[in-house]
Amino acid sequence: MPPRARYGRDPPVARRRCLIRQVLHTNAPFRSSDAPYDLAPTAPRLLPLSIEAPKLMAVRLMTLRDVPDDELDGILALLDKAEIAHYQTPPGLFGLSPAALWIQDPAQAPEARRLLAEFQERRASEARAAWESARAAGEVPSAWAALWQRPWHALGLFILVLGVLFALSLPMWGLGR
Repeated sequence: MPPRARYGRDPPVARRRCLIRQVLHTNAPFRSSDAPYDLAPTAPRLLPLSIEAPKLMAVRLMTLRDVPDDELDGILALLDKAEIAHYQTPPGLFGLSPAALWIQDPAQAPEARRLLAEFQERRASEARAAWESARAAGEVPSAWAALWQRPWHALGLFILVLGVLFALSLPMWGLGR
């Protein structure tokens, strides 16, 4: 009986797996003369060497969940102006993964992040100035004014909160038996 390799594999099978692993992780083409006679038929077929996988992975700049269209248009225009290669991915099935904006070259990612930070600071200051001017003009309602604009909605929420508090307090009063 021939000796068995670790994990109960036959030695030729273990050698074949080792050779396949070695061939898959190198760019050298497989030649049947490199392997013993029993390994040549099972060797994997490799892609031609002219087809190469990209060497660098894209970097996610930001997710696009809850990003308004005008802000996204501004960011895309900013990246186009700076000639930073980018692309968008759609949201995943059932919204489990959000849409995202990706930078194709990782070397351009720090510059893109810097531009994005400047854009967001500028946009936040503009939005803050618009809110301050609306508040000074009296166009921004206070909390009480917002409640009085929809009184039935506010009353319904108040009753719902009281009902939840009552249900949570039942065990303390001993009424939940």
